[in-house]
Amino acid sequence: MLQSVLAAAFLGFYNSNLLTVMFPENSAEYNDGTNYLLKIIDVFSKYALAIPLQNKQGKTIARALDYIFRIKINNKAYKPMIVLSDNGKEFIAKEVKQLSIFQYTEHRGILMP
Repeated sequence: MLQSVLAAAFLGFYNSNLLTVMFPENSAEYNDGTNYLLKIIDVFSKYALAIPLQNKQGKTIARALDYIFRIKINNKAYKPMIVLSDNGKEFIAKEVKQLSIFQYTEHRGILMP
């Protein structure tokens, strides 16, 4: 059953997902090795980011998330209170769990049907 999500602050609740680049055939050859896009959306503002990735290993996801968490808007770094993702092994990898942001941010994994 789907649940509603209440976001009370700008850049306070991130929804993350991994997208596979599928077109054209052998797209990585034409996209500087990009096979995946890490999509992050701030639930409150609908502010969205997409980070190109060559693979979906835990260390690659960790580097991309670390980059996203360091982005400053109006000279202020925003740290989300919650990051929501599926429970894919790339999101629950040791390298992702060790990110310093998760000392202050809750990572919620959801089970996909």
